[in-house]
Amino acid sequence: MSVPDNPAMGPGPDGLLVLVADRVLTPYRRLEPGFVALRGTRIAAVANGDPPTDALARAERVVELGDSTVAPGFIDLHVHGGGGADAMDGTTEAFAAMARQHAAGGTTAFLPTTVCAPLEQITAVAEAHRRFQLGASPGARSLGLHLEGPYLAPGQAGALDPALMRTPAQDDLEAWFDTLPELRRMTLAPELPGARRLLRLLRERGVLVSLGHADPRPDDLAAAVEDGATLVTHLWSGMRGVARESAYRVAGLVEMSLLFDALAVELIADGAHLPPELLRLALRRKGAGRVALVTDAMRAAGLGPGRYRLGGTGGGEVLVEDGVAKLPDRSAFAGSVASMDLLVRTVVTAADASLADAVEMASTTPARLLGAYDRKGALAPGKDADVTVLGPDLRARMTVVAGRVVYEAEAPAETTVLEA
Repeated sequence: MSVPDNPAMGPGPDGLLVLVADRVLTPYRRLEPGFVALRGTRIAAVANGDPPTDALARAERVVELGDSTVAPGFIDLHVHGGGGADAMDGTTEAFAAMARQHAAGGTTAFLPTTVCAPLEQITAVAEAHRRFQLGASPGARSLGLHLEGPYLAPGQAGALDPALMRTPAQDDLEAWFDTLPELRRMTLAPELPGARRLLRLLRERGVLVSLGHADPRPDDLAAAVEDGATLVTHLWSGMRGVARESAYRVAGLVEMSLLFDALAVELIADGAHLPPELLRLALRRKGAGRVALVTDAMRAAGLGPGRYRLGGTGGGEVLVEDGVAKLPDRSAFAGSVASMDLLVRTVVTAADASLADAVEMASTTPARLLGAYDRKGALAPGKDADVTVLGPDLRARMTVVAGRVVYEAEAPAETTVLEA
């Protein structure tokens, strides 16, 4: 693995980087072979065949990737940590470590995710995140914060601490949100007192509202969708399915998520959280356009087996074994140690998804959910120069963020041409 220490690695702010590969995936075509030309921080051209001679002559770097697939950069909407760091550590160094680690899995943009904590601690994490965004650390770029709580249902806590969960009716939410300009997404339980007011405040501020760690009645969920909720956090985790009340059956969040076309769903397709049958069910019912692959990774991502903390100092202990993060008593998962390229491999090999659909779920759908598709989520001229290159084994081979190579798994054949 090679993660550059120098954030300026690449062709230069105005230079031309050309990637040539056997396969290039655009939203509508599979180019075999094809090339992508990146000028500065934008995509300059995407086309079939070999690059024209004049483009090669102007390029500062031409990379011949051979049996590889050039895809739009992966966007992880739900990541707690990686590389030994966690968002709740509340330091710029922690965010930088996460950015480097997940770039090695093909992630070009991500939402650092908090866990349930006192509001003042979440505010401090946001301040550290703000300082991180002002820096020039190499790796994936943060698109803002995802708050997974504290407005969640204690009965569906999973690995989160139910003692730190609260109801939105308790808080002066508008004043608190004024301290969080980088908030891009929140996961909440729609059945809590005050949840409808909270949801409306979030939507007014352009925040992506997701439903999770929740146990809503069907009417609660329908009202949340009417109020603007558009996503369900890690389908099948932190929620119940159909239940019996006396002789009657009542649909749970699982069934309602699959029923409502207005809701997209997250899938942690790490090969452990969900069996192939459930992955295939979600893909068949929702389609790639309403599925976002997410890692839900914690600090052990990229590290080996052992015991780690979920969250910052004082967070709960997590056991990592056999490539899976669990509570110490092995009663439940506790996030994952996955990378985005692993999720893509899993849905292709275990859920019978096409590579094009897998890339859509890893890039295009997340970009649309965030309202960022005008800039990200597809290989098209004018969009951000965020690119993931997958090798024939569907492992990340190269990651390019804003036109800079931030990760290379190997040294591909290349030609460097200096402009006259």
